[in-house]
Amino acid sequence: MPHLIAAIFVFLFISTAESQPGPRHLEEVVYDTGRNRLILFGGVELQKEKWIEPSSVHEWDGNNWTLSEAPGPIGRRAGGLVYDASTKETLLFGGVTTGKVQPDSVLLDAWSWDGTNWKNLNTTCPVKEPEAAYDPVNKRILVYGDANNKTIVDYNLPAAFELWAYKNDGWKKLSADGPNIRGSGKISFDVARNKLVVPVFNENKLTVWEWSDAGWTKTECGKDCPGYRNRFAIAYQPVEKATYLFGGLSAARKELGDFWKWDGRQWTKIDFTGGPSMRNSAHFVFGSNELLLYGGTIPKSPPEKGSKLCSELWSWKKGKWVQYNYNDIAPAFKYAPFFSAIIVKNVDTSTAWYQAVFDMKIKNRINDTERGFRVVIMEHSSFLLELIENKSWPDQKQLLFGKPDGTRIQGFFKIGFSVTDLDSCLKHLAFLKIIPDRIYTDSETKKRNFLIEDPDKNLIQFFE
Repeated sequence: MPHLIAAIFVFLFISTAESQPGPRHLEEVVYDTGRNRLILFGGVELQKEKWIEPSSVHEWDGNNWTLSEAPGPIGRRAGGLVYDASTKETLLFGGVTTGKVQPDSVLLDAWSWDGTNWKNLNTTCPVKEPEAAYDPVNKRILVYGDANNKTIVDYNLPAAFELWAYKNDGWKKLSADGPNIRGSGKISFDVARNKLVVPVFNENKLTVWEWSDAGWTKTECGKDCPGYRNRFAIAYQPVEKATYLFGGLSAARKELGDFWKWDGRQWTKIDFTGGPSMRNSAHFVFGSNELLLYGGTIPKSPPEKGSKLCSELWSWKKGKWVQYNYNDIAPAFKYAPFFSAIIVKNVDTSTAWYQAVFDMKIKNRINDTERGFRVVIMEHSSFLLELIENKSWPDQKQLLFGKPDGTRIQGFFKIGFSVTDLDSCLKHLAFLKIIPDRIYTDSETKKRNFLIEDPDKNLIQFFE
């Protein structure tokens, strides 16, 4: 058997409740451009009325969330997560964790994630609560954080922010005269201009600090620029050669929902409709030719007051917002794939087919001779499939007699399955003498898919 198979319920459900991350705060998000994966790690999450710090890794491949519990770093918040394109690994630097003796403990460790396993880098991050960005021009990681009293979490102490470069397993100090962004700041690297971009809001003034090997420069922004905020999200868009900024928290502690971009000279406000709501503490990354906005704290729906955490995932592409996951639309409950039912001509024939193709097991049989039903319920992992036979019902051939080839009846169309190894799946189907007519390749994701028919001509689609 191929490495099988998580059911996707006719495209409506794109992830399972087990693998999709729950709403959390102060997590880290980055995009792995080598594997085309959005990676989420850390933060704090409310489970059974207790705040926990998850140590698992969640990855989004454009269609589904997957979950890894591989051993590695302990859970944390406020760490620096960054993808190193030169080594094709995601690096994690430092953070803060809730300790047993004192409320918070500083972490200065460093780890790498290759998509399967964690590796301890056996080095010490030189700053606490770091922000990190990849510099593809010099193939190095830029790490910015507070180097003063770096083993203590105490925001009453003075801060001394330093900029460091990590490359080839070594550290190099680059600057000690940059801005103070304690607790709320974000950084981004402008590839076209070869500069680290650090927006700094002080009272009603926005100053964009930018660093290159020549040192820091500052640009004071006038009226046409974002107003005061913290906990905003920023990301560099390399195609447009601009740094985008979304939302944040105002001085009045209200969530913001405005959208801006910085080209190195001026800010431009972007108007939109139908996009993400106001939020703070969200994350912005670029990958697969789109900007991805994840999570954050959003206002509760009236008449409730206050804010709540969310795990929404939005895409900004070609001037439009599209939401990928919808688990927060109905906060009182969540959807998860459970079962699908198919009307078949011969339940024994269809049962044997689904056993051979999907390695499904028979969970239950129901023979209702009075009403003329024969039912077999099959299962694979958490997915159930119900096959229903009733000889008094017409089959598709009868209904479509005389119609052109390819004509379909309105209603249920197809079932989709994701497959971790499409080539093995094709070999398995070939052994069963089931050959798809054509293999399709998605123009954007470059992932393959194909269609086959079950004994009753129902369409079954497989996704890589």
